[in-house]
Amino acid sequence: MKSYQSLADLQSDLFAGKTSCAQVVDHHLNVIQQNHHLNAFLEVFADECAEIAKQVDSKIPVGKGGRLAGLCISIKDLLSYERHAVQASSKILE
Repeated sequence: MKSYQSLADLQSDLFAGKTSCAQVVDHHLNVIQQNHHLNAFLEVFADECAEIAKQVDSKIPVGKGGRLAGLCISIKDLLSYERHAVQASSKILE
């Protein structure tokens, strides 16, 4: 996948149909998997990410993708996220 220097560059390709949110998510999930040995992520919500990417992709052609369309984020496990465990990398919170 092409390396983007800014969200604006990525969105330019998204809105032109040169790439999709699903492709961006797949790329990042592959990078996470390839670097699994780094233990950078305790959990990866791959199915949820893929579903949200499909939803955003369906909104882009009608101009409803949103200002952050294409942006992938990770959430530190000490922040509360609906229906997901808060662990703070601590065994005591399991």
